Amino acid sequence: MMASVASAVEEAIKTDMRVYDALRMGITNNRRLAQHIQKDVSRLTGYNTKVSTIAVTLQRIGSRIHEDEDTKYNDIFGKSRLQMLDDINILYLRGNPELKEPEECKDCFYVRIQGIGTTTLMVDDRGIESVKYKREDLLKKISNLSAIIIASPEDIVDTPGVIAQLMMSLGGNKINLIEVTSSYDNTIIIVDKKDSLKAVDVVRSLIRKTRR
Repeated sequence: MMASVASAVEEAIKTDMRVYDALRMGITNNRRLAQHIQKDVSRLTGYNTKVSTIAVTLQRIGSRIHEDEDTKYNDIFGKSRLQMLDDINILYLRGNPELKEPEECKDCFYVRIQGIGTTTLMVDDRGIESVKYKREDLLKKISNLSAIIIASPEDIVDTPGVIAQLMMSLGGNKINLIEVTSSYDNTIIIVDKKDSLKAVDVVRSLIRKTRR
């Protein structure tokens, strides 16, 4: 079953968050954008969809998502809290080794991510000495990092695009994101220590802007 023009246009723009975000903010040239996505829209609808039809549809979608998405994003970012921790290390380990959290430091920063064939461990300087692993399991270690922790309302779990918006803001400021993970309503971003203050300023600016 072929898609309607409206659903085809929406699917086409959602494949590129930069385009979707620009449309949400109302800063796109709808006719130029219509020309850009015409092939994708025509493929989804099953016929050669006119540029003028796509442009009108873009205008309607833009008006709708501008109001809906801005309200959602502003509510989540505006109620978020920010914390930064220094002296973070990342250990990339082979397989799924048995590891215990640092017993000597109950309030240490310790995050474990289990991947396919590898384990990523994020731990601060206070706890890293307590982490026991086989030397041959260590694939790579990165030190002198900072963790930016963003605690948001629980609505973030059900709201698509919020973390993507955050990543775009940081990436647009040329901040390299070494690791990004989340735990329910907490988003954890690991950056090089030299980029930490700039990253915090970007996130704070985003939060302040949504509180106006």
